[in-house]
Amino acid sequence: MIWFTSDLHFFHDRILEFHPKRKEIFGSTVEKAKEAMIQLWNSRVNKKDTVYILGDLAFGEVEDKRKLFQRLNGNKVLILGNHDKVPDHLKCYFNHITQIKNIKFKKSVYNFLHKDLEVIMCHFPMLSWEHKDKGSVMIHGHCHGKVDQINTDSKELRVDVGIDGNLANYDLISLEKLANHFIKIEKYNEHGMVK
Repeated sequence: MIWFTSDLHFFHDRILEFHPKRKEIFGSTVEKAKEAMIQLWNSRVNKKDTVYILGDLAFGEVEDKRKLFQRLNGNKVLILGNHDKVPDHLKCYFNHITQIKNIKFKKSVYNFLHKDLEVIMCHFPMLSWEHKDKGSVMIHGHCHGKVDQINTDSKELRVDVGIDGNLANYDLISLEKLANHFIKIEKYNEHGMVK
């Protein structure tokens, strides 16, 4: 399976203060929240799954990050966020690390897709991206759900995949869920309503 997430902020001592709902869902301390999010991750992600992490994965000390990265299931691809610091000796925990990623998921491989889905990934939202005019979609993090609105005047195919965004709702997002989200936006743009 393919998964997407962003803005987990492991070891960030003020994230629970900035986003109180995390306290309610994951626990009242950074340590409890960390353990709950690891458990959530590993309950969704199998060892052979791929997870695209769109930035701001973990703060903290290098040794803490090493132990965390070892515990998280799956093949991890990190799209760097403004808070990501990954020393060279920890890069081995990721299949790939980059600033931006463009990938096409083929309907012939993922039979739940209604067509090929080209996804542009970056930590930060963009106004324009590669192949936007041909239906590619932009996924990002960074905004913690603050820009999650369907703009009725635009065919904007963009969404925040952060853990505290509306689509994720404090969970990881599967490729199938992501694709279904964009189908709804396309229908909304075509007909003025989501069916």
